[in-house]
Amino acid sequence: HDPRNPGDPARTATRQSPLPGHPARPINDQEISTPESARWIRAQVWTVEANGTLRTSGMCLDVEGGNDVDGTLIDLYTCNGTGAQVWTARSDGELYNPLSAKCLDDPAGDGSGTQLEIWDCHDGVNQVWTLP
Repeated sequence: HDPRNPGDPARTATRQSPLPGHPARPINDQEISTPESARWIRAQVWTVEANGTLRTSGMCLDVEGGNDVDGTLIDLYTCNGTGAQVWTARSDGELYNPLSAKCLDDPAGDGSGTQLEIWDCHDGVNQVWTLP
């Protein structure tokens, strides 16, 4: 599914980060936390839904607390239809959350499995994501 074309059907995706010196790889179990169960979940295969949510294992990619502050953590949370779970894929590879007006960000920028967060969009390689 292309979030810019709501009529497209959902499809399965693997998120990969094209970081210099690092091979493309799927999200791993150290990048996204699950506060509901206080444990890490293996998050490898994602479904991009027509409503802009990104889902895996029955959960949605979520901006913790619906906050709009740089550094707010990303978690997996029960899908609830709030703006904290809506993402727009931009042509430059950024995943933008309209509620926070921020982008999905890998703060370490090296693909090492760090906790993801939101940050002002800046076209850096640590904000480039691939969805088929």
